[in-house]
Amino acid sequence: AWPESPGQWMKYFERADQNDRQLCRVENFLAYHDGFRDLILGDETLAVVAALMGETALLFKEKLNYKLPGGSGFLAHQDAPAFASFDQTYHITMLVTVDPMTVANGCLEVSDPISGQELLPQEPDGTIAHAVEAERRWHPLEIPAGSVLFFDSYLPHRSAMNGSDTPRRALYITYNRASEGDRRAAYYENKRAVFPPECERDPEV
Repeated sequence: AWPESPGQWMKYFERADQNDRQLCRVENFLAYHDGFRDLILGDETLAVVAALMGETALLFKEKLNYKLPGGSGFLAHQDAPAFASFDQTYHITMLVTVDPMTVANGCLEVSDPISGQELLPQEPDGTIAHAVEAERRWHPLEIPAGSVLFFDSYLPHRSAMNGSDTPRRALYITYNRASEGDRRAAYYENKRAVFPPECERDPEV
């Protein structure tokens, strides 16, 4: 329900079914919501991520995916290549389900694990090469609301569109190793420059 607000939280929209402007994602909300900030940066959360990483963890980015009815899915990909421009090599994402994730509403699907920090062949758009995707086994993760799942930036994953009549909302919170620097501000500065929210775009461009 938050209004679009230039320079603050970042709301993104998509075209879905009969809705030409359906909310699909909100990012950069940490400074504006005490409850989310306490969850994302709380001692217990950071301790779990640090244990998985083997060192202190820093927040890299936060987003809330809505995937409302008819909302788009995501093609098969690994997160690591998209973050390489920030001179970081490894991230862990904490997924928190707000609604149940089911096959019908486009739950997360993961492939069999890869070996270490392996990057699979890619298409020009950065998604996993179609031939490689086709030869891997994929597993839908149907999980209840209120569940927490951690996965690293090398795990291949994808999701289908939401074909149900209910939302599939989920938090995706990504952390990096402290030894690789605090890049959150740089990430959002770059995102505003190359893919700003609609309310920050020049209508003449």
